[in-house]
Amino acid sequence: MKIVRWLVFCLVVVGMIAVANSYWLRQGIVVDVASVTRGTLVESLSCQGFTEGTDFETLIAPTAGQLERITWQSGDVISKQSILATINPPVANLLDERSAKVAKSRVQAAESELRRAELTRDSADVNLKQVQKRKTNVTTPNTQPRPSSSDLEAEEQSRKLELDAAGFAVDRARYELAAARAQLGSISNETNTKETNASTDDDSNAETKEPADTPGEEQKVVLRSPIQGHILRVLRSDSGVVVPGTPLLELGNLKTLEFVFEVVTVEAVQLTIGTRVEIGGWGGEVNSILGSIVQIDRSAKRRISSLGVEEQTVSVHVKANNNQDIPVGLGHGFKIEGRFLIRETPDTLKVPIGALFRENGGWYVFRVQKGLAFKTRVEVGRKNDQDFSIKSGLADYDLVVLFPENRIQNGQPVRFR
Repeated sequence: MKIVRWLVFCLVVVGMIAVANSYWLRQGIVVDVASVTRGTLVESLSCQGFTEGTDFETLIAPTAGQLERITWQSGDVISKQSILATINPPVANLLDERSAKVAKSRVQAAESELRRAELTRDSADVNLKQVQKRKTNVTTPNTQPRPSSSDLEAEEQSRKLELDAAGFAVDRARYELAAARAQLGSISNETNTKETNASTDDDSNAETKEPADTPGEEQKVVLRSPIQGHILRVLRSDSGVVVPGTPLLELGNLKTLEFVFEVVTVEAVQLTIGTRVEIGGWGGEVNSILGSIVQIDRSAKRRISSLGVEEQTVSVHVKANNNQDIPVGLGHGFKIEGRFLIRETPDTLKVPIGALFRENGGWYVFRVQKGLAFKTRVEVGRKNDQDFSIKSGLADYDLVVLFPENRIQNGQPVRFR
């Protein structure tokens, strides 16, 4: 009896489920639908980039010296030939009496070395002349044995090499002497300058004398702006000693910004010079800037994406159209977004990407007709971020289910959300 009652109970539950399911199927599944439209399919590519000032320049120190404090600040407007920085000549080292004695000793040593080198050269010259004289007398009749001509030739070449080496030694000694005298002369000049300044300060009639020129005033280096634009970044503002090649300022023209995008190489091959671009995404309320590609680099570089994937990218340079105004808030190095308009296909049938799904290697949609969803195979063409073009399987104004669920079957009743 218990088994019979359990069987009856199970049959009742199954029947109730079947009735509920039948009622639910008759009511239909609530779905979102979209209409198949005809229009222009715009194929685009979206990526991120940054702004870059045109006429970008880095002002560097051309010589060593004492840099005066730079008062310019980032964002300041500059004109061409504006004075940006001044470098004074380096201050000469103050040498003490001990250094002067060392310099004098160096001069004396250089003079001695020069005299020694000259004596060596003169000795080598005498030896060479003796060998040449013996060579000319080799055929003179004499009872004493004489060296052969080949031996004299070898000895002559050896003496010539010794004379050349002695000549080089003399030249080197002269250079050393000149350098030592130059150092001694600078010490003497500094000493004379200090003595002159001291005597001038103590002179009671100093008022009648004309003021001396500032030392090194004529050697001051004034750095001027090579462009008209803005100060982008101050790399060195404090005064101090600089060496040649020290970067001081970054300059650029912000009125005609350039936009640079890093594009993956497999997508960059679709771009060409002149491709139209919509630029936005910098955070302002201004509408997108319209521009076009002016340069595509031909050398790729490696980068790691935000997902940790290694990619090969190239830089794509874009300039705004002539009738486009650059927003005032944009500056150098700002992050932006670009949409490259690769291709436009007019008069094409379009369906949203979310309506299609793959099955058995083909593309399908659920076409809604008289409240029922019919699975329909379609042939697709090109696509963009939002739509697919349809070659066959659908007609204008057909309704299709968006993001169809797995429980929707062919011929399933549906209700619009």
